[in-house]
Amino acid sequence: MVHGQFYQAFEQDNAFLRVNIGGLKKKVSQSILLEYPHSRLGKLLCCKTLEARIELCDDYDFENDEFYFDRSPVMFRYILNFYSTGKLHAIDDVCARSFALETEYWGISDAAIHSCCSYNFHRCLCQELCLGDRILGHQRRCYPQLLQLQLPQR
Repeated sequence: MVHGQFYQAFEQDNAFLRVNIGGLKKKVSQSILLEYPHSRLGKLLCCKTLEARIELCDDYDFENDEFYFDRSPVMFRYILNFYSTGKLHAIDDVCARSFALETEYWGISDAAIHSCCSYNFHRCLCQELCLGDRILGHQRRCYPQLLQLQLPQR
C-alpha cells in the first residue's frame, strides 16, 4: 500500500472517519480501520448507533462529523502509522509504560510492536516496572498487566 492511499483528499468524505486527537485533525480511511475491528477506531466504525460511537470518544462535533479524543497527538502519529503499515514502532524517547498504556487505550496489543523495536521496548518496560516498584511501591496495583510481560528472546 502506498502511504498516500491512507490519507486522502476531501472528495470521498464518506470513506473517511474524521478524528481530532488533542488538536491533531486527520481523516482516516474507514476501509483500513475496519481491518482492525478490535481497535478503538475499528470499534467506532462498527457501532450501530451514534450514541454507541460517542461512548468510545471524549467528544463529538456534530457540525463537522468529527470525533475528538483527549490524547497525545505525538503518540497518535505512531498509532496512525500502525493502521497504515500494520507495524507498530515504539518511541525511543517516551516512557515505555506510557506508550504501552496509550496503545492499550487505542486497542492495539503490544504484540503488534515490530521486531525492530520489540526487544528494547519490553526491556525498557520491565526496567521501568522494576524501578517503579522500588521507588513507588504501588506499580503492582496500578499496572498489573505489566507483571505478565516477558522479554522476547534475542
